[in-house]
Amino acid sequence: MTNPVTYTSENGIATISMDDGKVNALSNDMLDGLNAAFDKAEAAGEVVIFTGRAGMFCAGFDLSIMMQGPEKVLALMTKGGAFSQRILTFPTPVICAVSGHAMAMAALILLSSDYCIGIEGKIKTGMNEVAIGMTMPQAAVEIAKARLAPPYYRRAINNAEIFNPQTAMAAGFLHNFVAPEDLTASAQDKAEQMRKLDMVAFAATKLKSVQPLLDMLKRAHALDKQSDIFKGT
Repeated sequence: MTNPVTYTSENGIATISMDDGKVNALSNDMLDGLNAAFDKAEAAGEVVIFTGRAGMFCAGFDLSIMMQGPEKVLALMTKGGAFSQRILTFPTPVICAVSGHAMAMAALILLSSDYCIGIEGKIKTGMNEVAIGMTMPQAAVEIAKARLAPPYYRRAINNAEIFNPQTAMAAGFLHNFVAPEDLTASAQDKAEQMRKLDMVAFAATKLKSVQPLLDMLKRAHALDKQSDIFKGT
């Protein structure tokens, strides 16, 4: 099977791209590939540009796995949650170049990142779990509560509202959006800007800023291990 994740590096900036030819679903293989790429970036102390393919950043967890029973669901959610938390605590900046739709777990990845640039157009961003019969995991609720603008929190979590680029930025999923043809250059410019930061100070400050959320996530993960998202618990 072709690796759906590519890693390139230039001048202290790593570009990590997802492209499975479909919707960039977060399967075990995709998450393994992402972790391997982030391992390389972390070892090199690189700023990360994290992106997808044109029109599709990521559709969230692989639903074919999510339908295989509680054990497979818990294993995939645990791996995905660990990846999101890795981004939350990554010692160098993680910039999401959101190349298209970002749904469910992908929206949480945006909320875990340091800066997110979207694109103009009919692009959807949101957490649609409730709309498709899944109870939101407690960990996802805590990340959303910490990162979304308060007026949008219930709309995103409880109502499964899907946002366009303008409202996604107002809600807090995006920090900026540009024309699709400008996405790569805009992400590169932001990475160059953030690369000038003192990374020791950045990593320490970032960890301090997310520590209250990490404390809540520790409790949330324990609750999620006892829940069944398909049975409302």
